[in-house]
Amino acid sequence: MAYPGWPRIGLAIALLAGSIGLARTAPAADTGLTPAVRAELEALLATGIGETHFTPPGPPIDVSSLKDKLIFTIPSSTAIPFCDVVDKQMDEFAKRLGMRHEVWHPTRSSANGCKASPPRWRTRPI
Repeated sequence: MAYPGWPRIGLAIALLAGSIGLARTAPAADTGLTPAVRAELEALLATGIGETHFTPPGPPIDVSSLKDKLIFTIPSSTAIPFCDVVDKQMDEFAKRLGMRHEVWHPTRSSANGCKASPPRWRTRPI
């Protein structure tokens, strides 16, 4: 007769063995890197660490040409709270620029209220 707790005991042993192995870090000498390769990797890491600086790709745009234009937002899901944050920010930007902002609210068609109905222009299944 098999003991029903064997899978749990096996999992516990595996977790214990894994945690003991993960707790020990390899010394630098065990990595097999030569000093030249180590220096090259550290230089590459240094270029990607730290504060980033944005350089505009060209002259600034004239925002007066955007007045009375429409920003239309289609959220990927109404179940994602971040989409609401983006919509609120877009409202603020639109007001500052003299623009309109509208959000497309999908029809809720599933039991959990997250799935949007397919667009009407789709004529064949994907």
